[in-house]
Amino acid sequence: MTKKNRTICREVMEFQPDAVAVEAGRLPWQARFAVYVILAALACGGAWAWLSRVDRVVTARGMLVTLAPAIVVQPLETSIIRTLAVRPGDVVKKGQLLATLDPTFATADLGQLTGRKKFLAAWIERLMAELEDRPAAEVEEGAADADQRAQMALFLKRKEEYRANVEAKDQEIASYEEMLAANLNEQERLKGQFALTAEIESMYRKLWEGDQTSRLEYINALREKLRVEDLYASAADKNSQIRERLAQARAERLAFIGGWRTQTATKIVEAQQELTEVEHTLAKAARRTELVELAAVSDAVVKDVARVSEGSVVREAETLFTLIPIDERGGELEAEAAIPAKDIGHIRVGNAVRMKLSAFPFQRHGFLSGEVRMVSPDVFLPEGRGAGEAADGGAYYACRIRLTANTLRGVGGDFRLLPGMALDAEILVGRRRVAEYLLDPLLAGLHESLSEP
Repeated sequence: MTKKNRTICREVMEFQPDAVAVEAGRLPWQARFAVYVILAALACGGAWAWLSRVDRVVTARGMLVTLAPAIVVQPLETSIIRTLAVRPGDVVKKGQLLATLDPTFATADLGQLTGRKKFLAAWIERLMAELEDRPAAEVEEGAADADQRAQMALFLKRKEEYRANVEAKDQEIASYEEMLAANLNEQERLKGQFALTAEIESMYRKLWEGDQTSRLEYINALREKLRVEDLYASAADKNSQIRERLAQARAERLAFIGGWRTQTATKIVEAQQELTEVEHTLAKAARRTELVELAAVSDAVVKDVARVSEGSVVREAETLFTLIPIDERGGELEAEAAIPAKDIGHIRVGNAVRMKLSAFPFQRHGFLSGEVRMVSPDVFLPEGRGAGEAADGGAYYACRIRLTANTLRGVGGDFRLLPGMALDAEILVGRRRVAEYLLDPLLAGLHESLSEP
């Protein structure tokens, strides 16, 4: 259009309605610029949505747990609670007192067994002294307590009894030896006398045969010879009897000594066996006395306390305390999270995890870092619900997450992670384009639409 025509048109437009003027008029440059800006923004947004990628994250609820199993504190036997020193949530140190039980029965058994052990030890010492025939002065030096003094008195009495019996046997043997010696002397004397009477009888017999003496004198000589011979034979028989009695007395002495020693040795063996049994029972009683005070076996947090009070009766093996260890050796922590069944297909061992503690808002305190260590091989279903019902919600897989870094800030120098802290775990399962994220709902709607029965 020429300049002249444009001038005419402007002149004509002055006589036209406003709507025609607006329609025929040229757009302002601001409007044209705004359209161009919008188109450019849409183009840039599309390019950014196609080229940019964002993290794909599976979110799961969980809590911190320990690798070590929970510590269960139980009484060894039925007892009465004297004191309760801790409550749920308390942090206890290794060896710290948790509760005290009534020590009456354990202490009574321990005292009785201790006394029995002392008595048996003193008894064995006395029997050993008898068996070894120790001097009384040596035994008196070791008599320190009442049991040893009583055994010392019995030792002296039995030693005197033993000595008296042995001396009686020795005296009997000595008397038989004296009788044997006297009888041997008498036998030797009769032997000489017999030889003399035999010679006299022989002389009288020759005289009588030569009619040089009377028969009466010969018979008297013969009778004397026979009398002496009878005495000699009687002395020989008595000698045999004395020897037998002497041998019997010596045997009785040896039998008494052997029997005494055997009896003493037998008593020692029996006493030692009983002492061994008492020592074993005493060790158990001492352990029972130690267990009257229930103490923490490691640094831990008190998780649960039984519903009991001071004066309550607790049965043996009844759980009183449940502790969660927190020491360096047994209290290493990791996270346990429940992965919804619908998201389990994305989870792999080794996936990076970012955890937000419920007790510390992540905006101010930051995150915990970790990685997936293990995923349960089977699903967990809510109690009382079938697989079909659980598929709609509630079914989950257990996932263990190893802590790799603690980057919390502003929590204090004495802060420590504790078992049971709730958290939200964000598991990084990959990356995808922003366009895919925006188009997924649209594609799902297109795929599922018009398919209802």
